[in-house]
Amino acid sequence: MYLEFLWVGKTKNPHLAALEQDYAHRLQRFVPVQIRALRAISERDPQRLRERESAALLSAVRPGFRIVLLDERGRMLSSRELAEWLRAQQQAGVSGICFLIGGPEGVSESVRERAEDCWALSRLTLPHELVRVILLEQVYRAFAIIFGLPYPR
Repeated sequence: MYLEFLWVGKTKNPHLAALEQDYAHRLQRFVPVQIRALRAISERDPQRLRERESAALLSAVRPGFRIVLLDERGRMLSSRELAEWLRAQQQAGVSGICFLIGGPEGVSESVRERAEDCWALSRLTLPHELVRVILLEQVYRAFAIIFGLPYPR
């Protein structure tokens, strides 16, 4: 199973960018991983920006990959539930999962409709750059659970 993390814009904070790379490197022990940051789109109108970013995100998803959208309206999972979900995807023979994070204006309904699952990391509003790190860490934690590795609780 291949994991892809897809979002709009590069991570500007160097500390968070380093954490992203660290967790992506750790995940490589378990599965192939790629982080893809699409070029930020310059647009003043928030609705038009959301539509353009959403179209770019959807066109960047690899054919055959399951889309998991990270969205404040999504369902929340525990780390163990995430591990069980990932294990079930592996057992079902899923070839790839694309974890998709929209821009600050969110995503269009077309993205929500195309996503096979929608998760929220918290009911709190979190900075997008921090969400990236939290997602990578939680996916790494889930694989550590699957493989029975010790990991801080």
